Amino acid sequence: MSTLWTAASVTATNGSNLITVQSGEDIAAIRANSWIMVGSAHIMEIKRTFVTDSGVKTIELFDNWEFGPASGQRATVAPSLGEFKTLADDVRRLIQIGEEQINTASVAPEPGSSVKRSENGTVKTAEPQDDDDAVRLQDFAPVKQKGESNEQAISSNSLAILRRRAMAKLERDAVFLGKFTEDRVVKTVGLSKIATSVAEGITYTSPDGITGIAADRTIQTAGVNQPAIVYDPETGECLGLQTAPGTTNLVEHSEDFTQSVYTRSSLTVTPSVFDSPLGTLQASKLVENDAVDANHFLYQTITTTIGERYSFTVFIAPSERTEARLLVNNLDNRFSCYLDLTTGYVVSGDMPYKVKKLASGFLRVDITGIASQNNAALVVYPSVNGDSQYTGDGISGIYCAALQCNPGYPAPYQPTGATQMTRGAIGAIHSLSLSPPALTLLFDFFYDFADSAILGVGDTFDDTAYITRSTIVVRSGGVSQGSYSFPEFSKGRHKVLITIGPAGATYFIDGKKVHTVTGALPPKVLSRISFSGGGFGASQPSSGVYSTLDAFLACRETSDSEGIALTTLEA
Repeated sequence: MSTLWTAASVTATNGSNLITVQSGEDIAAIRANSWIMVGSAHIMEIKRTFVTDSGVKTIELFDNWEFGPASGQRATVAPSLGEFKTLADDVRRLIQIGEEQINTASVAPEPGSSVKRSENGTVKTAEPQDDDDAVRLQDFAPVKQKGESNEQAISSNSLAILRRRAMAKLERDAVFLGKFTEDRVVKTVGLSKIATSVAEGITYTSPDGITGIAADRTIQTAGVNQPAIVYDPETGECLGLQTAPGTTNLVEHSEDFTQSVYTRSSLTVTPSVFDSPLGTLQASKLVENDAVDANHFLYQTITTTIGERYSFTVFIAPSERTEARLLVNNLDNRFSCYLDLTTGYVVSGDMPYKVKKLASGFLRVDITGIASQNNAALVVYPSVNGDSQYTGDGISGIYCAALQCNPGYPAPYQPTGATQMTRGAIGAIHSLSLSPPALTLLFDFFYDFADSAILGVGDTFDDTAYITRSTIVVRSGGVSQGSYSFPEFSKGRHKVLITIGPAGATYFIDGKKVHTVTGALPPKVLSRISFSGGGFGASQPSSGVYSTLDAFLACRETSDSEGIALTTLEA
């Protein structure tokens, strides 16, 4: 809202509704429907402001100026009664939203709570008697963000309130609740709800353990059948429960580059000289020799099958040389690029790769493609100024911690010794025994890739509701209740909700209602909820790499507005 905006010099032309500002004052603070007075003439109402292509600051009126030419006149702008009314209405609505949130919030007292009062104005007791005895400060609707209009603030606050309200109902009614980022599982046993840790709340099958990125950006190993909770190495955000398919690291001696399985040219290896995300003094240094105008490199040849997908992974960091050339032979014919090891950005060249920044200045670089020959190799070179061919000094180089090549898409790192190592697929389920009249299933997850089903609930294939990388499927008593196909999930976070009741089934993805099936029925029998595959199968080994943040299963329907709110990704 403008408050007595003034300009030293403006010009108004008779018969025109445009006033130009010559004295340079900022017009951004002037709002529509404000009053303007030029000189001592009549008051006019402003329609809008804008800057012309030639840079002239201009005020547009609703009506033409009819008071004679006015040049070099002083102008004053003040808010109108209409502006005050609009602002008062906005404030009144925001207050109403806040009051609704306080009245509907329902938690037991905890640190960060705010005490509520009873109807007679007295403060409620420290020992809660009712479900609505306290409200967390964080439950207040988010305050207006900088740069938001009042309308935007009201809209976003309304959605936030609806999301909190719907989530509170879902948590209350859930027969299973998995908040993997909080190491919390709540499950229904008989008529009681029991809260446990993730390790106790689900059956996690990892016959060979699994590695993942920890909160400190190092690579840690979860033991056999121990849940792996992973983190984003750049933001520190918890990504939830890690799943991955079975895979084999085809590289031998994946961390020992002195072994004879590696080909080295104009380069030597100094082992165990630098800390890496894999351990203290774990990384080796690839040291260039002093050969003149030479390529200095290292690689291991991998046997491949033509037409199949393979992925290379290398953990590298800068030393005296801050660039590396990565050359991949015989995947999609040939890739080559020069990588800045301090930033992770490509200096020149091109290849399908992904970079994650880890601890100790290391990068995890993943490269994937289709085998065009019966063998492939990732060749690693130190480089200088975008060139791998140069005269070395005999002491400079780069650090390298590990190398992996696995069939399929990039997978969690699997260390090897003298032989290739295979890791079994990850399975993650929670057992149930339900025949629900209605169903709401909500998954919040980070997607990388998958070949088939990823998350679901059910018994056998005849009774299941599950999500694949590009479909939602519901079956009841062996009869399809309606499937929905969509483009494959993009890499990143997604929320999917399936709700089924007497009126049918409705599917929601990332804040949008995407499909409705009239007359659909929920699965007749639910014996397990799966976080590593569909809703059926004994152990449900994973078919892809993704992680689950939250999972909810409730035996009730969810409304359209609740489904949209629950699946909308927060900014």
